[in-house]
Amino acid sequence: MLGLSSYWRCIYAIRAYRSAGFKKVIVAGGGVGMPISLVMTQFLIFYGIPAEAITAETQSTTTRENALAVG
Repeated sequence: MLGLSSYWRCIYAIRAYRSAGFKKVIVAGGGVGMPISLVMTQFLIFYGIPAEAITAETQSTTTRENALAVG
């Protein structure tokens, strides 16, 4: 399930992708069960972001790990 914070991050990413000409979206975050980054990926695809434009990092559990993994 997509939490409120993740929902708003996705909404912002969708708006930025559509209006600012970005070519990639990076989502990051692990978790118990299905990693939140994969849930966010599904949400973004549903709202029209092409799957090939999304990079999902699924192993991190902290913001520091997120940054190191996608940097």
